[in-house]
Amino acid sequence: MRKRKKTIRNLFFALLVLGVFLTGAEWASRYYLQNKSDVKSQLQRDERVEYEPILGWRWQNDHYFRDRPSPPQEKPTDLKRIIAMGDSCTYGAGVEAAETYTMQLETILNENNGDNRFEALNAGVHGYNSRQVYLYLREYMLSFQPDLVIVYCNPYDVAYNPADETTARPSSANPLNSLLFRSKFVYLFRYFFYHKREKPRDSNDAITEITYLAKIRELLDEHNASMLIVQYLSKENNQINWDERNKRRKWEAPLVDILTRMQASGFPPDQLYLDFVHPTALGHRLIAETIYQTMQQERILIQ
Repeated sequence: MRKRKKTIRNLFFALLVLGVFLTGAEWASRYYLQNKSDVKSQLQRDERVEYEPILGWRWQNDHYFRDRPSPPQEKPTDLKRIIAMGDSCTYGAGVEAAETYTMQLETILNENNGDNRFEALNAGVHGYNSRQVYLYLREYMLSFQPDLVIVYCNPYDVAYNPADETTARPSSANPLNSLLFRSKFVYLFRYFFYHKREKPRDSNDAITEITYLAKIRELLDEHNASMLIVQYLSKENNQINWDERNKRRKWEAPLVDILTRMQASGFPPDQLYLDFVHPTALGHRLIAETIYQTMQQERILIQ
C-alpha cells in the first residue's frame, strides 16, 4: 500500500514538472517569436488560423478572404469574379491588404474595362501547397462561382499532406490536434529539428505539384472557369531566380511570367522582395500588372 502511494506521488510530481516545463517552453517560444521581425515569424504569430481536419488549417469562423467579408455566393450576372489562391505570397505577408496584387488587379480591371465589373478576392492562406489549394477550391471556393482562379504558391511546398481528397469531412476537429496546431513550442521544435534537416526537394515533389495543378484545372473546366498560374520566384544572393526545373515543365494553364516583368522593371531585388519569397507592395503591383497583361493576351474575361 505504501509503495503504491509512493508511486502515485512520484507520478504526480513527474506530471507537475512536465506541465511546468511545457508551459514555460510555450511562453518562451511565444516570446521568441514576438520579438522577431522577419515575415515568417509574423505569420506564426497570426492567431486567426485554426486546425482543420481535411486542409490542415484555414482561417477561423468561415472567414475566407483577406480583403473583405465573404460576398454572396450567387454573384450578379454583370460581375466577373476572380479568386486568387495560394500561400502567404498570395495572402500578402508583410504588406497591407490594399497593397496585395488582388486588390491592385481589381483596380486595374475596373479602371480599364468600361462598364464591366470585376471582383478579385484574396483567398490566400499561409503555407498552402497545391494539394491544399485543390481541396480548398473543391470544398469551399467553388461555391462562390469564380470565373477565374489564380494560383500562386510554392511549387515544392508539399511537405504537409492533408487527408486524402476522398476522405469524408469529420464532424469536428480533434481537440488534441487543435491544441498542438496552436502551440508555438511545437512549431519551433518542428522547425529546428525537422524542417531545417529535411532532404532537398526531389522530382517527386514536382510530380505531386503538377498532379494537383492538373486536378485544379480539371475541376475548373467542369465549372466553366479559367485558370492562371503565377511564377513562384525566390531571391538568392540578391538575385531573383526561377528554378530551372520549372522551366522544363508542361504547365496546366497559362503562366504569368513575372520574372521577365521584374527584371525589366529596373528595380533592385531588395525593392521587390521583403525576404527570399514574399513580394513588397511594389512587387505586388508588378504582379498585378503582369496578370492583367496575361489576361489580355489569353483573352481571359477581357474581350
